[in-house]
Amino acid sequence: MARSRVYRNPAMRTAQGRPAWCLDYVGIDGRRKRERTTAHTREEASALLRARLAEIDKARARGLISLEALNPVTFRAFSREFLAYAKARVRPRTYRLYSDAVNRLIPTFGDKTLASITPGDVEGFMTQRKNSVVHAGACNRGPSCTCPAVTAAAPNRDRGVLSNVLSVALRHGLVERNVVSSVKPLKEPPPADCFLEPDEERRLLDAAADWLKPIIRLALATGMRRGELLTARRCDVDFERRMLKLPVTKNGKVRHVPLNRDAMEVIESLPVAVGADEPRLFYDPDTLKPWRDSSISHAFRRAVKVAGLPAAGTDRVRFHTLRHTAVSRLVAAGVPDRIIMKLVGHSSGSMVSRYAHLAPDSLRPAVEALEKGRFPAQKGTLGANFRDEKRAHA
Repeated sequence: MARSRVYRNPAMRTAQGRPAWCLDYVGIDGRRKRERTTAHTREEASALLRARLAEIDKARARGLISLEALNPVTFRAFSREFLAYAKARVRPRTYRLYSDAVNRLIPTFGDKTLASITPGDVEGFMTQRKNSVVHAGACNRGPSCTCPAVTAAAPNRDRGVLSNVLSVALRHGLVERNVVSSVKPLKEPPPADCFLEPDEERRLLDAAADWLKPIIRLALATGMRRGELLTARRCDVDFERRMLKLPVTKNGKVRHVPLNRDAMEVIESLPVAVGADEPRLFYDPDTLKPWRDSSISHAFRRAVKVAGLPAAGTDRVRFHTLRHTAVSRLVAAGVPDRIIMKLVGHSSGSMVSRYAHLAPDSLRPAVEALEKGRFPAQKGTLGANFRDEKRAHA
């Protein structure tokens, strides 16, 4: 049997300056542990050691993998620890999404212990969440309410956060398995075929507020995400090479965005935030601080309504539609997938293939080529130019 003991550690001192009493024992995982105590005498330290060894024997008898599992923890209590863990590891926007999801999970799971949550509990929550309604601010929530129900994506996202919580609890030894892995996500409809035609783009720009116009134009000229646009700094623009450096992206990698003529025209027309701590390309002139996501969303929705574009439903025009539009135009122009991936920051080719259907007319020349029994590359297209260049360097 492994030897356990109490001892005084001269390297650790009490408030009175005396060496602190410590415990030396083998933990439930088989590793030797050394633990400082608040004991003042050898007898007090020995009593603490006997209590600790009794806890280990009890945990082993119950088949537990940690001492923490002896004292069941509720979801409400552990959620605070999880959010602290997440805050140190994820971006602020992701943390806010986690926090919002946890607040939705607490009414159902808050008083349950982590180990008592079952796959049935998770399925019941997802069904309840799917049947809930997104009430507008002016809704009276009465019988005449016509507010839409949430989509399948909403319970799936909350399921993902619950899975993250239980995964952390699993690593801490508080649960024996992650029960969410036994619950299938709800089936979500495929992404809507939503992108802007040139006429719709002009109407949107005409309807947008003056401060929003350059943001829309740069999004269409680069395919950048909203978060990337709002965090872009003037000091990261290389005017000579016509390149914009993005230090922080969704993928967590630095990306360099080539700037075409339209993009450079937008950037060169933007005023400089004199006096700002870290001048951004786009900022609120009253505060010199970057525009908030909510400000962009509200202004963009107003512009969509004024322009007469779809503002509701699965085919509604959102800010992300600008990114769809940029990628679909690259696909229609015949730019290879690997080039598009680098331009817009996609981590996999499957993301690019998702956008391919946004320009179905680009497939027509391929179908017509079958009438001649061959599949030629059209002269003058970007696809043909890329292949010709590759042959020239072969």
